[in-house]
Amino acid sequence: MPPAPPLRWNGALQAAVSGHSRDMARRNYFDHRSPEGGTVSERAAACHYRFRMVGEPRRRDRNVASAVQGWVDSPSHCQNMMNPQFTEVAVACVGQAGSQWGTYWTMVLGRGK
Repeated sequence: MPPAPPLRWNGALQAAVSGHSRDMARRNYFDHRSPEGGTVSERAAACHYRFRMVGEPRRRDRNVASAVQGWVDSPSHCQNMMNPQFTEVAVACVGQAGSQWGTYWTMVLGRGK
């Protein structure tokens, strides 16, 4: 992939991404949609992020190095991360002992309005 410009950290996206990681860990699921069907777009809007586009890579890795490497090794996740149309980012990691996956990494990429 060609280089993409640097991303800016966004607090509203952070609220959306940490809420989703906590929810997946607490309720022991791993999906882009919540059990009720909530999407990344809905989570971002609920946290007052006004966006043109959002994307949401997820991982179930034990540490940051393996999570990032997994995103880079996945063609669809790497394309999202290197998409120059995205300008903002937030990442969350939540661990839950006894859950099926243990550690829940979520990234939200966005382009605000």
